This record gives sequence, structure tokens and C-alpha cells, in this order.
Amino acid sequence: MIDGVDYSFNDDGTLLPLTIQNYRELVAKEVADDIQKTYGQNIDYDWNNQNDDYLAFMLHDTAQLVARNNLAATSEAVQKNLANNALFTGTADVVWTKSYKDMQQAIDQAANDFMNAFAPGTDLSKSAIGVGAKEMNDSINVAIILFTPGKNDTSKKEMADSTLTAKVSDVYTAPGVNAQASDGLQAGETISAGELGNTFKVSPSLLNGVKGQKIGEQNLKLIFSSLPGNESGLEGQKLYKGTDGNDYHYVFWLNDIFAGQKVGKQEAFLAANKDAVYGEPLQVSYSATLKWGAPVEVSTGITGVPTSQMTDEQIDLAYKTGTNTGLRYDAVTVKPIEGMTEDMIRGVDIGSYQSLINAGVKFYDFDGNEAPIYKVLKDAGVNWIRLRVWNDPYDVNNNTYAGGDCSEANVVQMAKDASKYGLKVLLDFHYSDFWADPAKQPLPKAWEDQTGDSLAKSVYNYTSKVLTDLKNAGVDVGMVQVGNEITNGVFGIYSNRDRGESYLNIWGNKEKAAQISQYLNAGSKAVRDVLPEAKVAIQLETPNVPKYTNIMNALRDNNVDYDILGTSYYPFWSTHDGNGWYDDVDMGWGANTPKSLEGIEKLAKQEYGKQVVVLETGWINNVRDSDGTGNSIGPDSEIQAYSHDPQGQVDAMSDMYKALVAQGGLGGFWWEPAWIPVKAGWENWQFNKDASDKYGTGWASQYAVGYAPDSVMYYNGQPTWGGSTWDNVALFDDLGHPLQSLKMYNGFLHGYETPKAPEKATSTLTFKVNKVWNSNNVALKDGIAEGSTLTASEMIEPLSVAANELLSGTGAFTQENLEKIASGLGGMTTALEGSKTYYADNGDAYHYVFWFTEGKTAEQKAWNFYNDNKNAKYGEPLVANVEATVTWGAAKA
Repeated sequence: MIDGVDYSFNDDGTLLPLTIQNYRELVAKEVADDIQKTYGQNIDYDWNNQNDDYLAFMLHDTAQLVARNNLAATSEAVQKNLANNALFTGTADVVWTKSYKDMQQAIDQAANDFMNAFAPGTDLSKSAIGVGAKEMNDSINVAIILFTPGKNDTSKKEMADSTLTAKVSDVYTAPGVNAQASDGLQAGETISAGELGNTFKVSPSLLNGVKGQKIGEQNLKLIFSSLPGNESGLEGQKLYKGTDGNDYHYVFWLNDIFAGQKVGKQEAFLAANKDAVYGEPLQVSYSATLKWGAPVEVSTGITGVPTSQMTDEQIDLAYKTGTNTGLRYDAVTVKPIEGMTEDMIRGVDIGSYQSLINAGVKFYDFDGNEAPIYKVLKDAGVNWIRLRVWNDPYDVNNNTYAGGDCSEANVVQMAKDASKYGLKVLLDFHYSDFWADPAKQPLPKAWEDQTGDSLAKSVYNYTSKVLTDLKNAGVDVGMVQVGNEITNGVFGIYSNRDRGESYLNIWGNKEKAAQISQYLNAGSKAVRDVLPEAKVAIQLETPNVPKYTNIMNALRDNNVDYDILGTSYYPFWSTHDGNGWYDDVDMGWGANTPKSLEGIEKLAKQEYGKQVVVLETGWINNVRDSDGTGNSIGPDSEIQAYSHDPQGQVDAMSDMYKALVAQGGLGGFWWEPAWIPVKAGWENWQFNKDASDKYGTGWASQYAVGYAPDSVMYYNGQPTWGGSTWDNVALFDDLGHPLQSLKMYNGFLHGYETPKAPEKATSTLTFKVNKVWNSNNVALKDGIAEGSTLTASEMIEPLSVAANELLSGTGAFTQENLEKIASGLGGMTTALEGSKTYYADNGDAYHYVFWFTEGKTAEQKAWNFYNDNKNAKYGEPLVANVEATVTWGAAKA
């Protein structure tokens, strides 16, 4: 090392060409020396300086992103990136870039060229510089950033809200409608908010921005996909009288025509609002179709009924539209686990939570009150949370890769909020910019040109920086993972599992195992230096004695410093794997079983002196999709181990914790129990996909293309990115309400059983006679008078068997059920015969025949029956309005 720069020489003393990292250090020192000589000011440039809150280190990483064209070379882009990835606010005073034909020219000229373009501010004592360099296209790209910490420009900008203005593009009549609406809508007319109803709304955050600033296309797409009238018609809520005297209303559909051309609904909306700015109205164009009947109240679905008591049709509709699926009401029984202690880890990984909150998702407690998820978890018996952190989960324009947008800024915010509720934190360093797992372990973009001691220093510095920030924020970090699921490697050194490559290609290779171990120890040392009391964990996946033995031997042989062996344990994966033998016991088949988990616990304890923690686990609550992005675990997966409901979730975790207790394991973490849709309902797939692009709420966004492998971003040539793939493995329903299975965490200590739901109540059916037709004016003894109410027993087969079953239930009747009851009523399409015989003075026998007359068609009559009873609850009588006709002859026996 000469003047702080590492140089390399060969055996005969010849100076070797500078590596990219050595060059960056050289230029940084040259610039700092030139600034001192020219302006008499010292500037921070040493990327290993730990007394500047790691500012110079992070600037070198950020400058490297710029040099590689992974980050736009603008002050605004650099400032945003540093705020997200490093918590630094301030001003990027200089973002300088230049290309050179070769390394020698870059060595000779870069520092001088920068100084010729540099005009310093008055004080550089708090500033720092970072240097990036990348060989590309037969040239050397060089980037130099000079950054001064402090507050960004705080001049208050006036904010403004835009509104939505809906207008009619065309007016149509539904098939079978021959009338016109009196004072009906006309093309070009503005539609009132009252007529469009409560579903015509958009998140206020999407409509709020700097006054006069253009609304970006990303926001316009989200606004569009929030609008009703796309996948299904928007039922107008205003009553119109037809020229035939009947009731009518309009159904609205988003228009797909712009400037006379059919371009598609979203495209038409974007074109109409391409120049829209915050503070001015956005234009929404609807076609209006006149439909028979009074306005239809928008269904809010079934309330208070468990999924287990709903029909398949009701469940399917709930998952389609985002109404109540009933999951939150499904009962569970949790038995205490002998040996479970209060301090055993009952943790959850909620890495995606902050992105969901940023997108406006709400969570609730067991009483239905909106609440921070940390309180809900704590009250349910959770005592730890796990969070993952990515170095730079953004593209060149700071668009998120998604996956929860796990930047340092979001992670620190979640950790601080969790600490308020006494939750301990496990931090999971992926040492990547996006997902690192057994299939892929890509290096962060800024580190791709580093190796050896240089990369080890970056690992140490980055780990130290993030942990120091958490420590300074008052977060109780009790455990730190160095790497995520490193079974097949880490730090860009890995075998490709999806191509059939073996983990032994890495861990069985002494050179590669030694390289990885150097980097793992750099991370571990940072934990020891910053948080001496925190435990260091190494995570493998899928319990397997032979595999774990080989990897842990490599870790031991390379003196890797760690305390705890972590494992991923998913009972629906690797169900056909053999697990080898340990301690003369066959571990059997199916890797993620309690037996195999106990096997690796024994192995870790007896052979390596390590305790085991399950770092990831979970089980499904159902097999349906609630956001339009396919689930990782579906009906065709290997899901025979437990039932597909909240009780199955409890049973899976009970078996896991029993195995952990039996062998002295530390506990476990449920992976992503709150990764729910931004907008529930698979018909809202486009909104959830757009929300992922903006907020990072889905498993991946379109912006991850180019960093994440194409093998995960595309399937059969089609994009796979979008919403959550884990919503059916959650411990919350798709509307943010906790499932009863979340109660298991206290239940494993004290036991728990869901309180019994109210017993079903049965309604009776009564018939109100609004008119009596008696064409011959027959005088009947005790005849029926207009306004009388009759019971179902006074009718012959008034209700079908299927409809009769729908009279029993809990809570309020739904529109769907009332219309099904109506369709099973007599008197709709054929006469409903009375069961009682009446006599005239001359002794002749008569009976009554009843008809529904509210509406002309069966559909209209069913809707009116619903409208007459829409506020009814189970146990209360339902009323059918009928007309009666006196008919000669005795009633049928």
C-alpha cells in the first residue's frame, strides 16, 4: 500500500496493471490532494473511513453505479439513491462523468479533468467524494460524485389535489329495453358523483402532488386501474323513470375510444390525460347503458360467515371481487406445547410490510379496528420480527425492483416501529440488490467489479454501516444473518440449482469455499464489532443431513465465525427428497418434516456445537389466489401434509415447534404472513401489478428485468412480475384482518380455541296480499282481504328445498341469497296454489291462487323480492308481496 492505495507486483517486482478498485482509490486520493493544494481544504475520500458514518464508502458505491450506467448521472438521482440506500440527505454538488479510451489515459487525465470542471463551495469540511470506474465497450467510464450532507432543499412546494370528472361518451339501451329514461343522460354530459356511487374513488395519495406538476404515467396507470367499469359494469345509483312508467338505472363502462380510434380503455384514459397536472381535474369517459330496474346496491359480500360455511360459488366470488372470504372467521384449536417457553422465538418475517403501508394498505386487530401490524403481532404472542435488506433494489431511474422495496430506509423504519412494541429484530443481509436464494446469489451491482480483500472490505463496511444505523435508532437487533439461504453459494459464487448443478460445485471446491468464507467472516466481524451481544446466523434451506454435513464441514474448515444454524422449513417443498441417516436413525423421505428437522438439530448440536433456528416457514390458508398473480403454492402443489385452512397452519407450526422443543431449538420465523394484495380480488390484477411498479408491493416489478435472471422474470416468454405470490400463505386475510391461526403464538404457551360462532337462525316466509282479484264478486266466508299476511303453511310447496335451506344462517341476508330464495318461490313463473279451501254462501268451494306481480320477468321479480327484504337478518321474517285470485274449486289435498 502506497499513500493509501493498494498496488500489486509480480515476482520480479514489476508493477501489475491497476485493478478497477485500485484505480478508484488512486483517483479519489488524487482529487482530494488536488483540492487541498488548490483550495486549502481537506475533503473526505477514504472508502474505509468509519468515522464519517460510512459516507465516503457509500459514495464510492453510488459513484460505481453511475459509472456502470446503473444510476442516472444527475444530482437528483444520486440524492434519492443515497436517501433510500444509505439514509444520507444532502446535496450532490457534483456528479461528473467521462469516458477514456483505456486505463492509462484514465490514470493520466481523470483527476485533472475533474479539477478543471470543479468549482468548490465555500466549505468542504463536511463533504466527501466517491469514485466509480467501469471498463465497457473498449473504454473506461469514470464517475466522481461530491456530496455534502445536510438537509435537502426544503423550500416548501405548494401541493394540490386533482379530482375526477366523469363524462358520458355514448348512451345505449340494454337488450329488451324499449323505453327511454325521462331526463336521461346525454352524450357529453357530466355524471354526478352521487350517481357513480362509492366505488368511484381513487386513493387520495395518487391524486396529490406538487401544484402544476405533470402527473406521471405510472400514477395515471394506477389511477386508471382503480376505476370501476373496466372488468365489470359500474351500477349507477340514480333512479330514472322510464317513458313506460317503470324504474330504470344506468350501467357505466369505461370508454375505449380516443380521437375516433378504438385504442383500449387504459390507452384512451392515458391519452385523454397525458398533459394533466396536479390541481386540475382528470377526465374519465364512460359509456352509459340504460337497464331495467331501480339501482342495484353494490354487494359488500358475506359478513361473519366462515369460509367453511360458504358455498364454492360464494368463495370464488369473494376472491374475484375482493369481498370477505370468510377466512378470518374460520375457527382453530391450539393446544399448549409442553416445554415451550416465553423466550422461545415466535417470530415472523414482514419484509414487505412497509411497501404495503406506503401503498395505502390497512391492517386490523381482532376487533376489526385499524392498527399497526406490530401491535397486532405482539398481542398475538409474536416476540421477534425478521427483515431483509438489499443494497440497491432500484434501476437506473430509482424505480424499485419490488419484493417489498427492501432498502435500508424502509428497513430502518420498520425496525424502529417494531421496537416501540418490544419486538426483537433479526436482520437478514442478502448481500444482493434483489432476491438471493438457492437458485441465484447475484452480487450487488456496485460490487460486481470487486473480489478478494476489496470485496471483503465492502462486505464489512456495508454490514457495519447498516447495523450502526439501527443501533443509533434504538433498535434491539438480537440476531444477524450473513447471507440468505446460502446452500448453493453466496456473494456471486454459486451453483445454478435450476440447471441441476450441485451445491458441491461450490462447497466441495476448496478455493470457492475459502473465498465465500472470507466474505462471511467479514460480515460476521462487523456484527461482532458493532453489536457484540447479537448472534450471528448462517442460513441453509431444506433440512438434509448429508448436505448440511458437507456445508458445515466447509464452514468449520475455513473457520467461519457464527453462532446459530438457520434453516428454511416448508412442508410443501422437497417432499420426495431422502434425508439420509443420523445417529443410526433413518431421517426418511420428505425433507421438511419434523423428523428431518430434529435430525439436523442433533447434527448441528452434537457435531458443531450450534443451536438451530427455523428462519423461514409457513403453510397455506387456502388454495385460491386473491390478487391476480399466481401463487407459489396452488392446488397442484404437494400439500397433503396438513389441511388447507387456518387450522392446517396451526397444525404445521405445532409439529415444527414440538420438534424444536425436543432438541433444544431456538424457535422459528413465519415467512411473510402479511404479504397481501394492495387491492383485494384477482380481477384487480392490473392495479396490483401497477402498484408493484410504483411501491414495490409485489414479488417483482418490470424494473427488475436486467438484474433478476430472465428465468424468473419470464415464463414461456411472458412476464411473470406483478403482485404477491404468497397471499395464501398469510396469517391475515386479503383485506388485512388477522386469521384465527395468528392466535397460535400465545396458544402454544397457554392454549386457545376460537369462541363458538353464533348459532344459525332461521327466518320464516310470509306473503303479503296487496290485491285480491275476484272477477265474479264471489262472497267467501272468512275470505282473504287486501293487506292480509299469510304464512307459508297456507301455500302448497311455496319454496323449493334448496331455497328453503337458504333461510338459515347468521348475520344479514346477502343480495345473492335473497335472489336465490326468490328464484325458488312459487308464483314467479307459475301460479302458487293456496292450501286452504273457502266456501261461498251456496256451498261452492273455492281457493286462492297467488302471483308475484312486482316486475314482468322472473329476474325483475327476484330483484324486487331482494329490494323488499334487503335489510333483513336471519331469524327475521321475509316478506313476499303477492296478488291473490279467487279460483273455483277446492284446494288440492
